[in-house]
Amino acid sequence: FKLQDEGEYWETNDIDVLKANFNKYTSLMNSFTTALEIIPKESGENLEEYFLRLMKMIQDRGNI
Repeated sequence: FKLQDEGEYWETNDIDVLKANFNKYTSLMNSFTTALEIIPKESGENLEEYFLRLMKMIQDRGNI
């Protein structure tokens, strides 16, 4: 049995670490959702190119 805990609670038993990780992932999902809503797919751009462009914009700006 191998447990992988992305929230790091299993390893740390620290609720503050868990909350910080939840906040980080929630922020990332919210940024991606916002990007999908406000940044259109360019003409001729396939979905993979579109998603890569959105993720680069999110990474460069920290959020949208």
